Amino acid sequence: MDGPKLILEGRRVLQVSWIRSRDLHILTSGPFKYSGDKRFEPVASPAGDFWGLRIRGVQLSDTGQYECQVNTDPKMSLAFNLTDGRNLDGSNSKWVGQALIKGPSEVYVRDGSLVTFTCEISPLSVASPQSGAHGVFMTAKPKVRWLHDNKELLFEAKHPHISMKSLYGETSQRVIGILKISKVSWRDSGQYTCLQMSVKPDSIKLFVVE
Repeated sequence: MDGPKLILEGRRVLQVSWIRSRDLHILTSGPFKYSGDKRFEPVASPAGDFWGLRIRGVQLSDTGQYECQVNTDPKMSLAFNLTDGRNLDGSNSKWVGQALIKGPSEVYVRDGSLVTFTCEISPLSVASPQSGAHGVFMTAKPKVRWLHDNKELLFEAKHPHISMKSLYGETSQRVIGILKISKVSWRDSGQYTCLQMSVKPDSIKLFVVE
């Protein structure tokens, strides 16, 4: 399954659900939450071709298996293991990788310019049925997350001038995250942080001048 997806079959809309395996509790189904725990929420793209599960303020008790299901006949499903990634290599380090944003730590651009930030993460921390999901954002592809002044940039209509994509290298075991900001304004100034599950983040500061 190329990422949890909402699938269209004729006139029928098939729902993507996230289920916690240990108690078979349905956490989300489509855009709806079915858990009293507000830390769990669905994350979807505007086109409806991506459905993820986000757990805010992850706790040790959240570890275990989670299953993404699509109500096809027969059922389509994919399981993920959420593990405590703080001691994966037997050390005391909580990081299993390093994010690095290419270029200087401070960037100055003129108002209205196009800005592109490229972040490389290596070694890879990836959620998969074999290796386990070392983090709190579970998806079938290793997505790179971006923060602007410590607020996450998501698939939101209020950021139409911002685009994000992740490139995954099978052989190099690296993830490349690309953040593009078109026609920047003073509102886009601030600190941008690149991060991924159990990966030490990196940041860059953007200054927009007239």
